[in-house]
Amino acid sequence: MSLLKPTPGQVIDRLTILELKIEAYRAAKRPVNALLDEGSQLRRHISKFKAHTTALLEMVRGLEIVNRELWAAEDKVRALPPEDLTNLAHTAREIARLNDARMFLVHELDKAFDWKEPVEEKVYTNQG
Repeated sequence: MSLLKPTPGQVIDRLTILELKIEAYRAAKRPVNALLDEGSQLRRHISKFKAHTTALLEMVRGLEIVNRELWAAEDKVRALPPEDLTNLAHTAREIARLNDARMFLVHELDKAFDWKEPVEEKVYTNQG
C-alpha cells in the first residue's frame, strides 16, 4: 500500500485487516484504542471517494472473506510442527492463492472508485 497516497481499494483492504486485528486484540484482552483511531482515520479518508458501482458492498465482503481466510492460513502455518512439510507446502500455496485473490479484489475496488492513477501490481519471477 502506498503510505502517502493509498488507493481506495488499499484503504478498504487495510480496514478489513484492521477489523480482524481488533477482534484478535479483544479476544486477547489487549487495548484496541489505537486500532480504533486508525480505523476512524481510514474511514474519513475513504469517505472522500465516490464509488461508481452498486456491487461495492459485495466486493468489500469478498475482501473481508479473503482476508479472514488469509489470517487463518497464516495462523495455521505458525501452528504447524516444523517437520510437517507437506501441510506447510499446501498452506503456503493456499496463502499465495489467497493473496492473488486479495490483490484482484483491491484492483476491482479501485475500478469501482474510478481510480485512474497507477496502482501496485504483484510481479513474480515464476508464474507457476
